[in-house]
Amino acid sequence: MQELTDAGETEETVYSIQTANPEDGNNLRKSLLKTSPTLSDTAMVSSVGIESVLPPVMLAQVLSANPRSAKSDKVLNALTQREHPLPPPFMDEILLGRDTLSEIEIETSNLGQYKSERSSLVNSFTHKLRTDTVSETATEELISFLSSENSLQTDYLLVAYYLHLLDVDNAELLLADIQNKYELSEKQYEEYNLITELTSIQADLIRKEKTYFEMDSLQKQAIYNIAQNNNLTVGVSAQNIISMVDSTEFYFGVVIPIFEETEQKHTEVQDNSILLFELSPKLATDYFIVDYNIPKKDFINAKFLMYNSNNEQVLVVSIDKKEYQLLIETEKYDAGVYTCKLFANNKMLSQKQVTIKGNEIMLNDELENQNSEIFTINPNPATDYLRVQYNQQSENVRNSKIRITDNTGKIVKEQSISNGQSEIIISDLPNGTYNIS
Repeated sequence: MQELTDAGETEETVYSIQTANPEDGNNLRKSLLKTSPTLSDTAMVSSVGIESVLPPVMLAQVLSANPRSAKSDKVLNALTQREHPLPPPFMDEILLGRDTLSEIEIETSNLGQYKSERSSLVNSFTHKLRTDTVSETATEELISFLSSENSLQTDYLLVAYYLHLLDVDNAELLLADIQNKYELSEKQYEEYNLITELTSIQADLIRKEKTYFEMDSLQKQAIYNIAQNNNLTVGVSAQNIISMVDSTEFYFGVVIPIFEETEQKHTEVQDNSILLFELSPKLATDYFIVDYNIPKKDFINAKFLMYNSNNEQVLVVSIDKKEYQLLIETEKYDAGVYTCKLFANNKMLSQKQVTIKGNEIMLNDELENQNSEIFTINPNPATDYLRVQYNQQSENVRNSKIRITDNTGKIVKEQSISNGQSEIIISDLPNGTYNIS
C-alpha cells in the first residue's frame, strides 16, 4: 500500500505542496492529479491549507480525483478550517467520493479478503492438527507450521498451543518476543497487553497445577475485566472461561434511539441570486478561472464560449452547475486577446475579455553581456522564440551548438548552429530566467 500512496514519495509530495508559490498553482494541480487517486491524507490536508496557491476549482479537482478525501476525517476537518470555505457546489462534488472506491481502497479490500481467507485456512489446518490423535508427529508438525508462518496471528495461536501442552516457559518466551518482533499499532498493543495478562493467569494456574475453577478473587476479577473487550479475540476467550466457571452468559445491549415524527413543511425557496461572470487573472499565462453564477430562471442550456481576435470560436464548455468555477488552460492557444461569453436560455448573459500571453522567459543579462562579442540574442524577454545571431564567422562557430540551461544548470534546450544564426522555439518552457551559452 505504501508504494501506491503518493507513488511512494509522500515526503517529497508534501514538501512540494508546502513550498509551492501562487504562480505554481496549475503545475502543482497537474502533478497532484498525476498521482491521483492515490494521494495520502497528509498530502490532501496540505493541499487544503494552501489557499493562495490552489483556487477552489483546482482544489476541488484534486480532492474529487481522490475519493478517499470524502471519507477522511482529517481532510474534511481541514476543509472546515479554511479561512475561505469552499462554495457548496465544490463540496458536493468532493463528497460524491463517499460512494466511490479509490484504487487504494480496492487494493486494501482485496488484501483484506486475502488475509481473511488465509486466516481461515490457517485456523482450519491448526484445528486439524490439534485434534489429530492418530499421528505421532502432529504436535511437532503444528509447532513447525505455526513457527514458519511468522505472523502475529499464528504467534498468538502458538502461545495458546504451548499453554495447551502445559509448556509455560515457551509460551512466555514467545509472548515476550512479540513486542520486539513486530511493530504493533496502538490497538494491537492494547490486545497484546490483555493477552499477556490472560497468559500470566493461565501460566500461574498451570505451575500450581490448578484449574480455572480454583482461581483466586484477583484472578477472577482480571478475567472479568478482560471479558469486557468483546470486540477482541482475547475478550471472547475470557468470556468463555467465565461462562465455563460461573455459567454466566454475557449480553451486550444495543440502545435504539426513538425519534418522534415531525411534520415537515415544504416551502418553495425563492432564487434571488444575481448574475456573476468574472475572469481571473485578466492577463493569463497558462490558465485563467471563470467564476460564474447563473440565476435559476436563466439556467437552461448554459454554455461558456471563447473567441479569438478573428471572432473564431475556439472553445465551448457546456455548463451543468448553476454556480461554479471553470479552469481554462491556455497552453494550446496563441498569445492574444480573447472574448469570453456566457450563454444560457438561448441568449448571451455576459461577455468579458482575457489576454493570453505566451510563456515568457528571460535570459541572464550578465551572461548575455559576456557573450555579446560572440552572439546577439533577441528578443529578451521572449515568449515564443529566440533568435540568436552570431557575430563571428568561423569553422568553430559553424560546428557549434547553442545551449539553454535553467538556474539549476539543467539543459532545457540545445540546437546546432546553421548559417550564422539559429531560431529556437521556447514556447514550451516555463516562465523564468535562463542561461545561454
